[in-house]
Amino acid sequence: MATTEKDCQRIMDYKKIPDKLKERLFKVPIEVGFLTDNERDIFETTLLTALRNFHQVNQHQ
Repeated sequence: MATTEKDCQRIMDYKKIPDKLKERLFKVPIEVGFLTDNERDIFETTLLTALRNFHQVNQHQ
């Protein structure tokens, strides 16, 4: 069975999955790349803004 690294870890941690299946898991690594520096900058700005907003909202709860 092929799955992402993240989901593979979830499957490995799940106790009800048979060991035979766990032995046959194939992890597909995922890499992120940007075509231009501008795309990277936009992504980083958007991510940092979202993280700051999330932090501010959760501080007040």
